[in-house]
Amino acid sequence: MAEGYMPDQHERQSEAYRLEMDRLEKQRTPQHRIVSKPFSKVRSILLAILACVIVAGLLLATATVCMYPLSN
Repeated sequence: MAEGYMPDQHERQSEAYRLEMDRLEKQRTPQHRIVSKPFSKVRSILLAILACVIVAGLLLATATVCMYPLSN
């Protein structure tokens, strides 16, 4: 009789755990969306700045290589 009861208790515990995890996930998700949006914007700005720095570096390197023969 006790062996027949244990799976039911286990199922109830796992179902309660799953419901609790679902509830916590639903609570976390809206906050996560709110937090991730500004970080996404900051990341986009930083990537744009990085791209500008790379392009400026390439232009400077090109200008340096092109001007080198003239400096001799």
